[in-house]
Amino acid sequence: MICILCHSIGPYHAARYRALAEFIGKTEIIILELASREKKYPWAETDRDHLPTIRTLFNVPLEQIPGREQAKAVGATLNDLQPHVVVSVGYSDPAMRTAARWARSNNAISIMTGATWRGDKKRYFPLEWAKGIWCRTHYDAIFASGTRHLEYFAGLGFPINRIWRGVGVVDNDFFANYAAAARAKSEFLKMQLGLPERYFLCCARLAPEKNIHRLIRAFAHYREQGGQWHLVLVGSGPQEEELRRLAASLAPGFVHFAGWKQYTELPYYYALASCLVLPSISEPWGLVVNEAMACGLPVLVSRKCGCLPELCWRGINGYDFDPYDENELAELLLRVSSGAVDLERMGKAGQQIIANLTPESFARTFVDMLETIRRTRTASG
Repeated sequence: MICILCHSIGPYHAARYRALAEFIGKTEIIILELASREKKYPWAETDRDHLPTIRTLFNVPLEQIPGREQAKAVGATLNDLQPHVVVSVGYSDPAMRTAARWARSNNAISIMTGATWRGDKKRYFPLEWAKGIWCRTHYDAIFASGTRHLEYFAGLGFPINRIWRGVGVVDNDFFANYAAAARAKSEFLKMQLGLPERYFLCCARLAPEKNIHRLIRAFAHYREQGGQWHLVLVGSGPQEEELRRLAASLAPGFVHFAGWKQYTELPYYYALASCLVLPSISEPWGLVVNEAMACGLPVLVSRKCGCLPELCWRGINGYDFDPYDENELAELLLRVSSGAVDLERMGKAGQQIIANLTPESFARTFVDMLETIRRTRTASG
C-alpha cells in the first residue's frame, strides 16, 4: 500500500491523484488528509470522484489543529495502515516528520515531495546542514518540483540520482477547455464579470510575499508613460485593504480587485486577460503560471519564482524580471501592450511548453521513481 500524505485535498491534488490512480490502481493508494479544509485556501469542496481511498484525520480547518495533535494522529494512523510506501510533504511540519520517522522505523519506502529552493528565502548554514542530515537519513527519494529544487536538495548532499522532478503540474486540459469556452462568449462574460477590454492579470494571495504593492506601483508608472491596459487582481489576503488604498491613490479606476475565485471560475479570468504577471519575492513554484500557460496566455514571471526555468522562456512565451525593480517591470508592461510583441504566438508557445507538465507526467514520473527505489532495495539485499 502507498500512503500519500497531504494537508488538505484541493483541486490540484485531486488531478494528480486521479492520474496516479489510473497508473497504479485505486486500491493500491490511500490518501491521508490531515484536515478537510484550510482557511488559507478556501476552496469549495473538491470533486473526489475517481480518487483513491481518503482518510481525513480532522474535520476542522488545518490551522486550528496543533502540530502535536496532527503528528500524533498521523503516527497512530500509519500504525493502523502499515503501508509499504509513505509519501510526505516537506519536513517543516511535525506531522510530516512523524511520517518520515515512521517509515524509517518500519522499513517502508520513504519519499518526500518538496518545493524548496535556495533563492526563495534567506538560508542559514547550521539549519541547512541539519536539513541535509535529515533528508539523507529519512528519505529514499525526493520528488521535487523542478530544476531549482533538484539543485537545492543536491546541494544539501542528497544523492542527485535519487531526486526526480515534476510535481508542479495542473490539469492543463481543464484550464484549456474552460478558457476556450469562455472566449467564445467573451463580450458577455466581460460585461457580467465587470472586466475591462484589455488587462494584465495577477492571480495571487494579497500577502507580503506576493509583492503586489510593487506591481501596483509599476503599473502606475506604466499608466503614466501612456499604457492603456488595466490591471486585474484575483485573490484575497491580509494586505487587501492596504493594497486597495494604494491602487486608489496611484491608479484610480484602473486596478480591479476581483476577490477570491473558486477553481471553476479561474479560467474565465485567464481567458479574457492579455497577459499574466506574477511578481512574487518568495514563491516555491507558482502554479498560476501553469494555469495561465494552459489557457494560452503570455507570462511575466519574477525571477524569485521557482518555476522560472521550466515555464518562462524569455522571448518565447514571456519574460522574466527582477521583482524589486519597478522600472524594469513597468517597461515590460509597456513592451507587452505596445503591439510590438506577438502575444498570440507567445500564448501558443506557452501551451506547447506546458504540455510536458501534466498530471499524467506526474504519475509516470512517480511510478518510475518508485520502481527504481524498489529495484535498488532489492539489489542491495
